[in-house]
Amino acid sequence: MLGGDPSTAKERYRGFVESANVDDKANPFKNLYGGMILGSERFIRTVLDTVEDLQLQTEQTSNRKELRKVPVPEELVAAVALHFGSTPEAVLKEQRSIARKAFVYLVKKHHRFSNRDIGELLGCHSVSAATKIYQSFERQMEIDSELRKQIKSLELNLSTF
Repeated sequence: MLGGDPSTAKERYRGFVESANVDDKANPFKNLYGGMILGSERFIRTVLDTVEDLQLQTEQTSNRKELRKVPVPEELVAAVALHFGSTPEAVLKEQRSIARKAFVYLVKKHHRFSNRDIGELLGCHSVSAATKIYQSFERQMEIDSELRKQIKSLELNLSTF
């Protein structure tokens, strides 16, 4: 294959190796969660639900900090964005938007997210921000029957509930 002059064989081989288009090949480990779980969000949640919290605290567990994080429920973000005519990025970033408040309400009501997790998702500096958003949205729903109907409709359309 690389026959010919032995003095240039090393350079020709390097050229051969470098000519391979490595960028086209997808890295199968790119989407690993916690350095060890590969699969859909639902699968990751199932795996994490079977792991006891004490196992995640021992030093023998690699990537334990990453494994304690809860993955973003992308399906929920997308559904809220679609329902309120927004984008998933806007739902997570636009403060005071009804879509963001609805997302916080739904993620707190239906997922195992702590206030800290929700705060990190939204880029809030205060741990209590998620609780305040949730409580104010609940009060708003008590008054606004149309909003209550919208959230009920959204809940019914989501397969994760």
